Amino acid sequence: MPLFSLKASWFVIGTITVVLVGATFFTQRPQDADETTTVHGDPDSLDNAGTTTTQGDAGKQSAATPAHTTSLPFTPLNTVEERQRYYDSLFNESPQDLFQQLLNVDGLRREYVIRALAAQLQKGGHEDIYTEIGELLGQLSLPTAHKSTLIALLTDTATPTAIRVLLNAADDDTLRPSIAEAIKSIGDNHWGAGFHPELSPPMETAWKDAVNDSLLSQSLAVGIAKVGAPSGITLLLTEMDGHTYTQITQGQDMRAAVVLGAMRDIDNPSAVPVLTQWFHSHQLADAAFMASGRGLSAIATPEATAVLLAWAKQAPDEAAPLARQWLGQVRDKGLYNADLMRTAISDGSAFRSDKVRTEIVSLLHLLDSSEE
Repeated sequence: MPLFSLKASWFVIGTITVVLVGATFFTQRPQDADETTTVHGDPDSLDNAGTTTTQGDAGKQSAATPAHTTSLPFTPLNTVEERQRYYDSLFNESPQDLFQQLLNVDGLRREYVIRALAAQLQKGGHEDIYTEIGELLGQLSLPTAHKSTLIALLTDTATPTAIRVLLNAADDDTLRPSIAEAIKSIGDNHWGAGFHPELSPPMETAWKDAVNDSLLSQSLAVGIAKVGAPSGITLLLTEMDGHTYTQITQGQDMRAAVVLGAMRDIDNPSAVPVLTQWFHSHQLADAAFMASGRGLSAIATPEATAVLLAWAKQAPDEAAPLARQWLGQVRDKGLYNADLMRTAISDGSAFRSDKVRTEIVSLLHLLDSSEE
């Protein structure tokens, strides 16, 4: 299994220092023994890797009892071959053995153990490990750095059970910021090269319970939007019903405001039918219309672009700035969208508003001039 076949996400709090390195993993010299290097790699290649360097923290003797910091006498992983060989060897270990290693190693080895263990947990089962993680996150005596490691494991795992364990730990004020970030980014994890709508239900349940929690509401809205399950998108858009866009921008409803912002993060084409339904059933002044249109422009598939162009053809003059904003976004996300726009303006009489058509023509002129 390739070393970078799994996507990792680290949430670093307390004493952890984050350094983003632009060069690829293979151009880096190995870190010192007291550093932890998190390698973020493309799930389909060994390229596009950055590093996060963190001071090494204490290991764990077992899942039940914290131990003092230990530096195990490992041979440095100096070459790509050594690192790949070590990583591949982890898949010969049981998930429970990997979990014990996670709590006893530092540096690159910890990062690779997280990746390997997350891959095992994604196959299902192993409730005992999730239970142990939940218990450890609840231990007041466990160092914050260790809890950060466990949160990173759950984020990389990105399963419904992992989300539930994270949410159960969110009552701890010391963990809330990192858990909120984990929930926001967990939908970015397309392990297995796909979207995971099964991640939405536990976040939808938490959304209903987080009515007065602005931090958790904001992270859940983004997490649900990134997963893009139709049920989750419907739940978010329901929050907009009965509000005008002006009311939302004036701060009259916190939850509706975070939903409006989260619509920019939708990427799952499965959400297009739901967004289209809400888009067609609301008026220009409605918050739900703005939210669904924003979601369609974020997805920017040909299907989403066709919906926006059909609206633009019958939109009034006052919608011209909005048409420019949304269609400018879809234009920038694919040449096929620009072709659809060219086809739409080829018949000037098809547009109700000359102002809207002029905005689309301007967008295409800008694109053409940038390509010269």
